[in-house]
Amino acid sequence: MSSIKKEKRINLVLNYVKSEIKKGNFPKYDELHQKFNISDYRITLKDIYPKLGISLLGLPFRRPSKCRQEIRNELINYIKKEVKNGHYPSRRYLDNRFKLRLTSRLFDSIEDLYYKAGIKYCQKNRQELKTKKAKILTEIVISILPKLNLKSLKSRRIYQQGIDIIAIDKNNKIVGIEIKAHNKNEPIKERNIQQLKRFLKKESLHKLLLITTSSKFENHSNINNLEIIDYDKLKRLCSKSQLDKLQFVRNESVHQETKEKIIKKQLILDYAKKKLKQGKDINHIDIANALHVDLRTYFGSINEVYSEAGFLPPINKVHGRRAQKCSKYYTLIVNQMLEYMKKEISKGKYPTGVDVGKKFGIKHIWNFVTMTELYKKLGLPAYHQRKPRFLVTI
Repeated sequence: MSSIKKEKRINLVLNYVKSEIKKGNFPKYDELHQKFNISDYRITLKDIYPKLGISLLGLPFRRPSKCRQEIRNELINYIKKEVKNGHYPSRRYLDNRFKLRLTSRLFDSIEDLYYKAGIKYCQKNRQELKTKKAKILTEIVISILPKLNLKSLKSRRIYQQGIDIIAIDKNNKIVGIEIKAHNKNEPIKERNIQQLKRFLKKESLHKLLLITTSSKFENHSNINNLEIIDYDKLKRLCSKSQLDKLQFVRNESVHQETKEKIIKKQLILDYAKKKLKQGKDINHIDIANALHVDLRTYFGSINEVYSEAGFLPPINKVHGRRAQKCSKYYTLIVNQMLEYMKKEISKGKYPTGVDVGKKFGIKHIWNFVTMTELYKKLGLPAYHQRKPRFLVTI
């Protein structure tokens, strides 16, 4: 196929994608292949979206695996840019911001991503500071309610669920006020807005106010009876003394290096050791429910928890042969299999796939590794080479 034909086909695709984006639609690879046979022309998303000034990282759908290196590079550049502005994005923030999972296929861990960007990762939440900021902003908001023609009825404590402040307007109608004491680089997310939508319905509110020290907002849905007072509007309602407190809330980040991560990490490990010694399995949900922590904040994967707790992860948690090169746990398990086989062979027994499968809890071992591969690593001929088959004639 000539380069001229490919270039013409790319131009057709570019014009189509450009018109779809204006409608709010970002065509996926399958859609483009169905319409333009782009696979036959060896055209990928890398040939399309970047030419339209849209990064692959910014696409609102799952990116093909062939774009993995480009996504890595874009994540590294994004981290560099954000850190220059004083913002250290967390794993959860990146996942939500770009609709992706920061797995080992991209980077070994959030620390690895920062290392590749040439930056020391120092994002650790300080709950005490977070609570202090929320209290300061709550006090400021309550004091300025008369300027909003509102009167406070009650306010919830920091750790209580539900809307932060319940007030009434001049017509004695109930108004809910939600407070977000965000750092200047931390945006109000779509999930924050959806939470307000639930409050509006659940608490039968006439109106809802969101008051925040942030100036950034992710794309969010419009909600009837929701008014947003961001930092620029809020500071105009504050006195000079309140402005100093407001600046503290806005500039101080709860993401600073403390001992909290070490403590939480050890808490997870102690819990994992206890469960594993009892012969029980562990997973993200179990740990989140038991300890109220997100495992991914402290470990790169559930397999890393197994490893640091002194246990090999179950085979069903480790990618099979297709992921050999990117899984150190795969190699560890294969080595254990080889040790088992050596002991059995020293007794005069050559283990079969069924034997190894029973020992390591896997039904179909060839989905993980073949016996031919294992015997080859031991420098021994495989079963079919040791025991040649003979034709039987009748």
